[in-house]
Amino acid sequence: MLHVRSCGYAIDNEEIETGLRCVAAPIFNHMNQPVAAISVSAPTARLPMENIEAVAKDVQSCARQISQRLGYK
Repeated sequence: MLHVRSCGYAIDNEEIETGLRCVAAPIFNHMNQPVAAISVSAPTARLPMENIEAVAKDVQSCARQISQRLGYK
């Protein structure tokens, strides 16, 4: 959880399913509480580790936009 808090996103590197990677970011409400998350999942062949940071930035951007619509500042 410390990594998630410091980076702002979480990675599942084949921890749940062999051959699958996921990147997720939290969505916050107007009271700065996490209320949901958004994620992207892909086969490891299509989401190599060297692309994780770029995908994470996109996922975080989407999460930030949704959070702002929920009143997060």
